[in-house]
Amino acid sequence: MVAYTKSKGSSLYNELLELYVAYGFYKENLVSLVKKGIEGAEEIKQTMIDLRNNPPTYLNKERIVLIEDYQKSISKNLLDHTEKIIDTPKSNVLIFYTESGSKIAARPSGTEPKIKFYISVQESLSSKEDYEKTQEQLNEKIRSIKQDLGLA
Repeated sequence: MVAYTKSKGSSLYNELLELYVAYGFYKENLVSLVKKGIEGAEEIKQTMIDLRNNPPTYLNKERIVLIEDYQKSISKNLLDHTEKIIDTPKSNVLIFYTESGSKIAARPSGTEPKIKFYISVQESLSSKEDYEKTQEQLNEKIRSIKQDLGLA
C-alpha cells in the first residue's frame, strides 16, 4: 500500500485524509473506571440501573434519538416511540445514539468492579485543509459527552 500511494505521488496520511473527506471523520474514546471492592461493584451496578431507568435525554447538547438495551433485548426509538427486538444474546450493555450520529456505549465488566464507556463521534470533513479544525471539534464533542456523563 505504501508503494502504491508513493507511486501516485501521495502518502498514507494523504490517502487517509481523502477517506475522511469521502466518508466522514470518526474519532473514538474509551473511559475505563475501576472501583474498589464490593462497594465499587455495587456502585457500578447502580450506575447501570440509573442509566437504564433514567437515561440521558441529551449528550453534548444533542438529543438522544435511540437507546439499545442489550440486557432487555430492546431498541427504543425516541423520535417515533417505537421499540424493536434486538436478536442477539443478552448482555449488560447500553448504547445511546445522538441525532448527529454520536454513539456512547456503557458496559460493566462481569468479573471485576470496572465499567467502560465507549464514545464514538463523527463529523463531515469538507476538505483536507479542515482536518485540524474538525479534529478539535471532535475532541470537544468527546469532552462534552464525558462531562455530561460525569466522566471528566
